[in-house]
Amino acid sequence: MEVTARNPFHSSPVATKNIILTAPIINITVNDYGIITRAYEEKTFNIAMDSYGSDMCVAIDYDLGDRVIKLYGIQTADCDVTNLLLRFPGATFEYINQDTTQTFNVTARYVAEATYIVEVYAFNPFSNDTVNFEFPVSSINCSVPNLLIVQGKKHFR
Repeated sequence: MEVTARNPFHSSPVATKNIILTAPIINITVNDYGIITRAYEEKTFNIAMDSYGSDMCVAIDYDLGDRVIKLYGIQTADCDVTNLLLRFPGATFEYINQDTTQTFNVTARYVAEATYIVEVYAFNPFSNDTVNFEFPVSSINCSVPNLLIVQGKKHFR
């Protein structure tokens, strides 16, 4: 936005200032659509937000045990790791050029059957948000059972 101030009673040079409007990061959601993956299969996560922050970087700890944090953003400058070192001590960071101004998908490969917790931390210079997402990697279908009530009797499928 450009704002120009003028005074009709005084003749002085016009002063022009630029104001940059920015957006905060609000309400991260992670979704795997209930798909259970097996070990060594690629797991896909959908990352969405109610408000995608300006100049935002998204840091994801996939809980792979390697302490490698993936950084997703449009510009590497948005992903300054200075503050992340306190949040993820002992971690290394890998930058991935990704449009984070809208819903996006990320993937990871898990080599063991277990329950994992993915941490998604989005930040920009004036706001941040975080969410944890727990899910199983299993050869067994761990989804919620289907329940059907027929004539007052429960039938699980």
